[in-house]
Parts: sequence; C-alpha cells; structure tokens
Amino acid sequence: MAAASSKILVIGGTGYIGKFVVEASAKTGHPTFLLVRESTLSNPEKAQIIDKFKTLGVNLISGDLYDHESLVKAIKQVDVVISTVGYAQLADQDKIISAIKEAGNVKRFLPSEFGNDVDRTTAVDPAKSAFATKSKIRRTVEAEGIPYTYVSSNFFAGYFLPNLSQPGATSPPRDKVVILGDGNAKSVWNKEEDIAAYTIKAVDDPRTLNKILYIRPPANTLSFNELVSLWENKIGKTLEKVYVPEEQVLKQIQESAPPLNVVLSITHAVYVKGDQTNFEIEESFGVEASQLYPDVKYTTVDEYLSQFISPTEIRGVLGSVNQLFICIGILAALTMFGILVMHDLTAASQGSSEPEAKWFDLFSSRYRKVVSVGAALFLLQQFATSMEDLEPYDCSNTPYGLVAQNSKSTGYGSRGQCRWWSTGYILRSIYDLACLEDEVDFLAAQSEQDRLKRNNVKFWHVFRSKEIKLAFLVGGGLLVKKFTNVSETIMYDLREESLRGLEERRIAKDLGFKLYCFCIFLPFLVLEFELEIYFVLEY
Repeated sequence: MAAASSKILVIGGTGYIGKFVVEASAKTGHPTFLLVRESTLSNPEKAQIIDKFKTLGVNLISGDLYDHESLVKAIKQVDVVISTVGYAQLADQDKIISAIKEAGNVKRFLPSEFGNDVDRTTAVDPAKSAFATKSKIRRTVEAEGIPYTYVSSNFFAGYFLPNLSQPGATSPPRDKVVILGDGNAKSVWNKEEDIAAYTIKAVDDPRTLNKILYIRPPANTLSFNELVSLWENKIGKTLEKVYVPEEQVLKQIQESAPPLNVVLSITHAVYVKGDQTNFEIEESFGVEASQLYPDVKYTTVDEYLSQFISPTEIRGVLGSVNQLFICIGILAALTMFGILVMHDLTAASQGSSEPEAKWFDLFSSRYRKVVSVGAALFLLQQFATSMEDLEPYDCSNTPYGLVAQNSKSTGYGSRGQCRWWSTGYILRSIYDLACLEDEVDFLAAQSEQDRLKRNNVKFWHVFRSKEIKLAFLVGGGLLVKKFTNVSETIMYDLREESLRGLEERRIAKDLGFKLYCFCIFLPFLVLEFELEIYFVLEY
C-alpha cells in the first residue's frame, strides 16, 4: 500500500509531541527517519527515547536544523516531512522550507502546529505573537508551492487535563476550581497518542492535501463547565466554583511573568473566547479527523480523567453499581432464607419429614409467596439504611472499621438506642459477638411447640414467631456484614491487585466485570448463610 511505503522524516522527534509522532509512524509501518543532533545522541536524558526508537526500527539521521547541507541530505531520503519543533524554533522552520524546496522530492510537509488554528484566533500577547509566527510559516509554505497539511490538534490532554488547567496545581481539584469567563465556551482536549495517530493517517490522504486537519472529536468537545461537571461526577463531590471575569484575566496576563502569561493568554483565547470551536469547519479549508478516520479509537476526556481518581474515589464511583449488585444479592439470599423457614414450618406443622429445600424451590408455586417476604425485607433494609444515612463504602465509619480503630464501644453502640428493624441494630448485634451469643441463647430457649402448634402455615407467619423473626434479623445482619466486607475486598483488589497496571477507566466502565465478581462470591455467601441459619434454628 502507498501509505505503508511512504517514508517519513520527523524533525524535533525527541520533543514532547514529536516522540508520539515518531512512534505512531513506526508502528503503522512507515519507514521512519529521525533527524537528530550529535548532542542529542549523547544526552543521557534522551537515551531512553532513542533506545525505544531504535527498537521500533526508526532510522536515525545525524543532522541539524541549522546545517542546511545535512538537512537537504536527510529530506532527499523521504517523501513526507513532519516538523514538531518547539516554541523557540518555530520561526526557524523557514530553514526546513528552504531545504524542502531545494530537495524537490517532498510530497507533503506538516509544519509544527499542533494547537489552535492560528488563522482563526482572537488571542492576545504573548500567545498572539507565537500564533503570528506559525501563521507566517503557513504563508511561506503556500508561497513556495509546497504540498502541506496543517494539524490543528487543539489542547494536549497531558498539558491541561491533569490539573484541569489550574495554574500551579499538579492534580485535578478536589475542593475548589477556578473557571475563566463564564465557562460556557467549548474547548477540545486530545490525548497525545491520538493526535499522533490522526497525524500519521493524514500524511498520504488526498482529502487532507493542502487542508487543515482539525482534531475535534465530539466526545472531547466540552465547555469548561461540562468538564468540571464530568470531574465532579467522577469524584462524587461538588466543587466550589470561582468564576474569573475576562477583565481580570486580561489583567493577570499583563501582570504575570513567563511562562504563566503565555499559558493564561492561550487559555483566555480558548476558555473565554472559544477560539477552538467558534467557527464551522468548511470543506474549502479543512476537514475533521474523527470523521475522516472513524477506525481510530480515540481516548475520550471522560476516560482520560479516570486515571486521576484515587482508590477511595473509585469506590465512590462504583458505589451505586456495587450497591445495586449487593441489593440484588441481599434480596436473593433473604428470599432463600424465607424458603428454608417455610420448609421447616410446614414440615413441623404436618409432622412429616420433607426433602431438604433447594435454591430452585424459589420457582415452585408452593414457595412463590416467599418472594414477597424477601422483597419486603429488602425494601425495609434499604429504607432503614437511607434513614440512618449510613456510608457502607467508607470502611472506617462502619462498626468493623471502628473496632479496628479500637473504638469498640462506638462500633458496637447500644442496641437499646436503635429500633429493632434498623440496619444499625442488626450491625451492632452482629459485630458484637456477645450480643450474637445472647441471641442464639434466646433462640435455643424458645419452645419448639410454638412452631409445632401451627397447623396452617402461611408465609407471614415468619413474622409472628419472635425467634424466627430474630433469626431472620441475625441472618440478615450476617449477610450485611459479609456483603460489606466483600464489597471492600472487591474494591481494593480491583485497584491494588487483580487489575494492577490497567487504566482505572477500565475498572469504572466494566460493569460486566463487577457482575462477574458478584456472581463468584454469591454462591459461597448463600451457602454460608444457610449454614449459619441452620445453626441458629437447630442450636
């Protein structure tokens, strides 16, 4: 294929965006060449990058941007030239243009852009001057008749998302966020690997010839308010929002020293003026990358932000999903217990011995009404939980966590202070082993004839017998305890052990995996639950 045979030379390939472009080129099968200075080859800080390029089969060409002869020699070996030089060398790209013109063999030139469309900007200085330099390079390329593609990749995700564009911050905000302007202007953030992938896709595409390639994926085009809302949803917390009016932003730009003034002037152009999205992409001058190349699976902003969530916050994100599975399990297990109780009551009332109840008896008409018992307790427990405002995913606040912190009295509490039906009563009964022993002793002391005298057993008789009711609560409490601990175990294992090395966004999105974990644990819990209840009833 023509695309696979095109030879690509990258100038500035050991820089920030350059290394992604070199890697993307090599991995997609293009014969890839890298112009490197001797000082770069001997630089220990660049050694790892150079070694990686060698592993990928990249051809290193010794040369220098300021050595015209070496530049021409390198360019004559390739079909496409991509410049990824940094800010300080933007103006010096005219030397690359001169070498391309002399070589006479280049089919496409991609100058160092990788940001806003510099011909459609309202930026103020110092960003305005940098954009003007890029614009001047464009005019020179066009004047020389060199085939080109300009890549407008908008914001690098690695620059602006790790701290949500908060100056001086090293991580996304957890308490307060500063928003320039009203936060409604749309911006675009793209992961660097995706920018490189789209760039390499475009080098041989006739649809991008003499056009601007805009990388503006719909899922990555958000207002700053939407970005903040997305982050708030991930951490389960509402941030304090401080809106900075444009007049104050302009004043800060004037009063700040480099590089802060550069960053502020760029973010002013994007977050306040909307320079990245305040115009339509017309066929006469540009194309949009995600539309041209739908096969490229780009990383969304949502997915990118997931890597900054802590283990505690991941538990919060998954809390609602995990709670759903826990609730389903509680309902199923309580229903199973209802079947066991009904089986014992019926057998006792009829004075006969019946086969042991099985889980699939749930589907028989005889036990169908028992489902309502489990459902009633399920709803009751959820109501009690909401009334008590418990936080089952904060292990430090559970009785288990308090006991672990040597706060035994706080963890157990007083059963006299809780309603008999409340989750607190159940948890306090279960976590306090002495209380559990009292309950077992009480059950053992009850007259067996209290159950035997009932000739017509109904499903609601589960609630009439005090010992059965308490057994139900004790068993339910045990189940709550088990499910709570399993929940914490699954959460920590996902983060620390089982999926170590995987991106957290995989954890946050893979509901199927959560269901799989749940299904693995449930049979063991039900089995243990049955044994515990049998012990209580037959003590």
